[in-house]
Amino acid sequence: MRGRVKFFDAIKGFGFLVSDDSTIGDAFVGRRTLHESGITELRDGATVEYEFDRQADGRIRARNLILIEAAASGGVSRCAG
Repeated sequence: MRGRVKFFDAIKGFGFLVSDDSTIGDAFVGRRTLHESGITELRDGATVEYEFDRQADGRIRARNLILIEAAASGGVSRCAG
């Protein structure tokens, strides 16, 4: 699935991704997912590829995140480390 970073809050340790084709809702992404994917920083608007799992309660969680294109230099820096 390809999408973009809606936001990521490094202090709280989580954020959300939105898919390009809007076939699923916003996908939760946490600090652990970034660490497991080898990503140390996300910026609002960055382009990513990811897989997702739908939890039993219906929430969507991103996994296997790949940073495709960092957001423009004017984007908000959200350091995950």
